[in-house]
Amino acid sequence: RTHPVSAWVLRRKISVRYVTLINILLQREVIPELLQELCTPGMLASAGGALLSSAEQQKRQRRLMQQAIAMLQPPEEGTPPSDIAAETVLSLLLKS
Repeated sequence: RTHPVSAWVLRRKISVRYVTLINILLQREVIPELLQELCTPGMLASAGGALLSSAEQQKRQRRLMQQAIAMLQPPEEGTPPSDIAAETVLSLLLKS
């Protein structure tokens, strides 16, 4: 939660659908995003209780989280992500 004025400004400046990295990567809500006015004790208890009481929901969330994490893995085995990033930047510089 942030100050309501800060939230108002951010909502007008930033145009993203999700704020959680997993949700951004998968382009859907996997992790509940209870922000600002939705961040209440009742909503938090409801979301947490639903996850804790449903084995199927737990499995689904774990599976989707693993899918999102896999998207962050480098495509080439053994090549450090920093090397891949450097190669990408160099190739873009050489094109311009």
